[in-house]
Amino acid sequence: MPFGKRALVDSVTGLRTRAELHQSIQDVLSEKPEGTTPSAFLLVDIDRFAEINRALGFRRADAVLAAFSKLLATQLRANDVLARHDGARFGIWMPDASQRFEVLQLAQRLLRIESVSIAASQEAKAVAEPTQAISISVSVGCALFPEHGVVLDELVQAAQAALQVAKQAGGNQVQLANIDLAPKPNSWSLQNTLAEAIQNDQLVLHYQPVFQLIDKKIVAVEALLRPKIESLAGHSTESIMGVAEQLPVIAELTRWGLLEACRAARDVNRHRTEPISIAVNLPPVVMQHPQLVNWVQEALDQVQIPANLITLELTERSLADGDTLVIRAMHQLKELGCLLAMDDFGVGYTALAQWLRLPIDKVKFDRSLLPTDLTQTKSVVLIKHLLKLAHELGLTTVFEGVEHRAQWDLLGSLGCDQAQGYWLARPTTLDGLSELLRATDKH
Repeated sequence: MPFGKRALVDSVTGLRTRAELHQSIQDVLSEKPEGTTPSAFLLVDIDRFAEINRALGFRRADAVLAAFSKLLATQLRANDVLARHDGARFGIWMPDASQRFEVLQLAQRLLRIESVSIAASQEAKAVAEPTQAISISVSVGCALFPEHGVVLDELVQAAQAALQVAKQAGGNQVQLANIDLAPKPNSWSLQNTLAEAIQNDQLVLHYQPVFQLIDKKIVAVEALLRPKIESLAGHSTESIMGVAEQLPVIAELTRWGLLEACRAARDVNRHRTEPISIAVNLPPVVMQHPQLVNWVQEALDQVQIPANLITLELTERSLADGDTLVIRAMHQLKELGCLLAMDDFGVGYTALAQWLRLPIDKVKFDRSLLPTDLTQTKSVVLIKHLLKLAHELGLTTVFEGVEHRAQWDLLGSLGCDQAQGYWLARPTTLDGLSELLRATDKH
C-alpha cells in the first residue's frame, strides 16, 4: 500500500503517524467505489493512560506506548496497517475485511493484551529485575466500509463514536459502530434538502440486477436511492436514510420511492414474457407506519401493475423484536400480492425461527457470510446448511456481494438460487438496465 514519498514516523513508537495513515486510507477509498470489497477502521485506546502517565512519568509512559505498539503489530495480518493516532490511541486499517467476524476477532485478540514489559525502574533494577510488567486494558471502536461510511471522515468519526461508547461503559471492551453512531448530515438541513429534492426531481433510483445462478439470467432488480443533489453527494445512502427515518420527510420519501419503483417495474416488463420484480428496501420505521399498506396500494393502483412485480425488502433490524405492527403489515402486504424478502440476513439481529413465522418469499444473505478465501471450510459449511434449510422451507435464496468468479461458482455448487454483486453488474440507471436486459435476453 503506497504511503507517499515522505515517510512520517511517530517519534515514540516508530509507527506511521495519523496523517500518514489517513492519507493512505484516502488513497485507497478514492479508487474504491461503494459496494466493493469491505474494509474496516479500528481505533484502539489504552484505558486510563493518564493515570499510567502520572504514576510512571512521561518517559516510562512513552515506553509503555512503544511496547504496546509492538504487541499490536504482532496481532495484525500482513496487509493491515498500524499507526499512532493520537495520545494513547492507535489506528488500524484493514483494507480487506470482507467478513465481519475477522474484524471482531482482531478486536477481541487486542482485548487479551493485559500487560506490557518495559525497562525496570531504578528500584526494580536494584533487586535484579531488568524489566517491569505494567498492567493495562484497552478499548476498541470499529467502523466498517461501506456500512458506516464511504469516505475517510465518516469512517473515523464512526470509529471514534464507537470507541467513546466503549470507554463510557467502563472500558476493556469492543464496540462496533452502527448506523446511529455513523456521522449524519444535519437533521434540519437534511429535512429541507430532501423535501426540496423530491419536489424538484433531484433524487433518482438506480437498479442492480439479480442473476439466477443456473443460467445467469436476470430475474430480479434491487432499487437503490441515489441523490442527484450536490449537497448530499458526500454522504452514503445509509447515513442519509438513517437521519431521514427520524424525520417527517420519511413518509414522502417512501411514497416517492414506491411510485418510482412501480413505474420502473412497468417499463422493464412492458414487452417481457418472463416478468422481473423490482425490490424496494423498507427501513424499520417505515414498516411500523400505519399508512404503509395504503402507500403500496396507491402506488400499484396509480401505475396499474400487478403486485407481484414489486418485492419489499425488510432488514433484519425491522424484524428483530417481533413487533406485532410489523408482522401485521407483512401479512397485509402479502395479501396484496407483493413478494416479501428478508434482507441482510446474517448481520446478527434475527433468529432462524423468524423464517418459520414470517410470510417471506426469499432470504437475502449478507455479504459478510460470503468468504473471499474459499478454503475457509467452516464458512462454506455454514452457507451450505443455511441454503438447504431455506430451500426446505420453500424460500428463494439470494446472496449479496459477489465480487469474483470463484464466489459465483461456490454458490452455484451449493445450490444458491440467485446472486448480485459488482462482479455481475453494478447499479445502473433505468436506461442502462433496459440495455443490459436486452443484451442478456439475446443469450
